[in-house]
Amino acid sequence: MKTFFLAACLTGLLCQPVQASFDGDGCDFWLAPCTLPLGSYPFLWIDNDTRANLLLLESDKHQFASVYAPLAAEPGRSRELPFSIPRIAPLSGTNEYGFVITEVDIPAIKKLADQLGVDISALDLSDKMLLGGRGRMVSNTPAALAQFFQLLIDDKALTPEQRKDLAHQRVNLLVNPELADVSTAVFPEKSHAADLHNYLLSAAYFYNGNFSEATTGFQNLLKANQPWVAETATYMLFRVALNQSIEHALDEYEMFDVTKSDKNLTSLAAQKAKEYLAAYPTGRYAASTQDLYRRIHWFASDWNELAKSSEQALGRAANLEMLQTLINEVDTKLLSSDAWQSSENQFVSAPDTPMLTLTQTLRRLREGYQSRPNAILVTEAEINGYKPMFEKAGMASAWNYLHSVWLFYLPKDYAKVESSIPAATTQALTDTVDFSLQVLLGQALQAEKKWPQAEAHWRHLLTLKTTAIQQQFLQLMLTNSLAYQGKPELVFAANSPVTSLRFRSLVLKDVADASLLRQQVTSGVNNEERVIALHTLLTRDLITGNYSDYLKDRALGKDSVSLKFDKSTLGDVNITVFDWDGSNTEKGYHCASLDKTAEILAQQPKDGHALNCMGEFFRLTETRVNTEREYGLQWQLNDAPAMFKGKEQSRLTHYQQVIANANAEPEDKSYALYRAIMCYSPSGYNRCDGQEIDNSVRKSWFQQLKRDYKGSVWAEKLRYYW
Repeated sequence: MKTFFLAACLTGLLCQPVQASFDGDGCDFWLAPCTLPLGSYPFLWIDNDTRANLLLLESDKHQFASVYAPLAAEPGRSRELPFSIPRIAPLSGTNEYGFVITEVDIPAIKKLADQLGVDISALDLSDKMLLGGRGRMVSNTPAALAQFFQLLIDDKALTPEQRKDLAHQRVNLLVNPELADVSTAVFPEKSHAADLHNYLLSAAYFYNGNFSEATTGFQNLLKANQPWVAETATYMLFRVALNQSIEHALDEYEMFDVTKSDKNLTSLAAQKAKEYLAAYPTGRYAASTQDLYRRIHWFASDWNELAKSSEQALGRAANLEMLQTLINEVDTKLLSSDAWQSSENQFVSAPDTPMLTLTQTLRRLREGYQSRPNAILVTEAEINGYKPMFEKAGMASAWNYLHSVWLFYLPKDYAKVESSIPAATTQALTDTVDFSLQVLLGQALQAEKKWPQAEAHWRHLLTLKTTAIQQQFLQLMLTNSLAYQGKPELVFAANSPVTSLRFRSLVLKDVADASLLRQQVTSGVNNEERVIALHTLLTRDLITGNYSDYLKDRALGKDSVSLKFDKSTLGDVNITVFDWDGSNTEKGYHCASLDKTAEILAQQPKDGHALNCMGEFFRLTETRVNTEREYGLQWQLNDAPAMFKGKEQSRLTHYQQVIANANAEPEDKSYALYRAIMCYSPSGYNRCDGQEIDNSVRKSWFQQLKRDYKGSVWAEKLRYYW
């Protein structure tokens, strides 16, 4: 039987260097099942999640694989968001929180126990992982027990009786560290057994939070004859000081508050770390201690040192998984830390940290940050001051981008941005900084309303060598440019580089006119596109009251579009909804099919019964042009000129037409009054359209229904108005 346990190097009984920075306050990092927020674009955008920008920069530097989720197998048939950054599966040997997981073979532990003469058959090892996971308890696990058992077996200076006694003590510590009694045995002074016994006693003090006793105990073991004890005690003095520094770092809600850490003890922890590294520069805990300097700097609120050590750690990341874990730590502890609550305690920049400085400055350029009362606004003098640091790091292009971004967002000097960024001349544009510069140039052209130049710019970039995700983004920007120029038809031209169904669908839904929709119904590149075009066309025909066109377009669709489509991915454009037969209307009011209703309205636009039935269709099917499946794109087309002609109507406007029609049949007018009032049920807010109709008008509808149609099914049914 095998099971998995959390482990870390808190007590020194088991040290895993990768765990070093994740004890103390538990896990608050980006979890494995999660992705970064929607729309993490493949350039250094100020509104990207900070982690996305840092991940783009660092993964480029390390030449890691793409940070993005793989594209759909056929982007031309999929509307999946391409700009999604998932959490990579945790590092081998760690869980989704970044904690080390040691695979524990329980039979193997029992075999070690048998060698030591210890019976642990009654011990439920699978339950002991609950002791691990956070704070100083994180290493009190069966994995630590197994390693200690092996240590006892390997130490030839121990007698069998001493091994057995020490093993029992360690088991007691695992079972319940608060009650464990490891102080009763007597061993020869200065023997390995005495050293190990005193170590366990000090570890028990540490587990129980008795830091003074633990410090005294470990201090007395610095010159222990048992080598493992001597080294681990030296290391543990550092860990005791580090944990003691946050013993009282809680706010009024009993939540961890780093600003309340004891700065004297964090300084002591730093000193003890130096002493360990001086004594054991290549020791078993050396890497762990080096990494834990970040934790020391965090507890001390020393943002300069934390930034420098974090940038160095990012530079040492061996793979993408480790990089993500480190970036989560840096974002939580530094870039997005609670220290932002006061302007005096914010991280802005630190010497020799160009990556973090660039990432944080982009964040500070956000409109949301600039509007904060404690904001430290970015100035050109500040940007210029960073130039030597960037040049020293070989990041002159990154500084140029940072300066250009400042020009774009603060003084909004788009002309200067345009003049400061040369057009791309190379055939490859995969580097994130180079790509970001060209994106910013295109955005500056669009901000200046130089639409033809912007279009030419995006088209040129699409001919260069870019990553698959960058290619998708350029398609989006070209789509945006064409839509705002009033040329959406070019998105669907035979030689169009815009092939993503997500972007083409957005154009069809948001800006296409009837002619373009009809074109794509008959000549869309695949059935998915034809389905989207047909659903949009028929819906817009109906909501603009173009019933004759609707009937013609229904016939057109039947000839051109297959009903064999995946309703799980095209449910928002389910064209079978137009086969509505009117049978599910509210009891007491009967309707013909949608097609028959449209035929009547094409001939008699004011027919009260048909108008009500059209309202029933929209009420019962909730049919609309829905762009939620295309949601998550910053560069939506909401402000692009909509080209579909006709004034949109809602089911409430249909009811209002019937109410206002003196010739409407009593059955139809009473139902229209009932339904118009129900638009506000039960919240008092209009669920039928965006009209703000005064409560007095709704009251008059109610009174009219009760007065003029007393005894009707609808007057009897309605007891309130809202």
